[in-house]
Amino acid sequence: MEKSRPHVILSAAISIDGKIASRSGDSKLSSQIDKVRLHKLRSKVDAILVGKNTVQRDDPLLTVRYTKGKTQ
Repeated sequence: MEKSRPHVILSAAISIDGKIASRSGDSKLSSQIDKVRLHKLRSKVDAILVGKNTVQRDDPLLTVRYTKGKTQ
């Protein structure tokens, strides 16, 4: 059996001043076109990793929307 390492893809959005959220905590930085791109990417991967604060503050669904999901 071959040894293999996982492939890691980073997808992040930042504001023009280099922040990942506004002072009020709003983190909706992506356009609709980017959301579609992100969900196409999600449909091709086996797992999504997010930080603790993302889970606590945003309560993300982490599901595939705007495109068909991964087929087995």
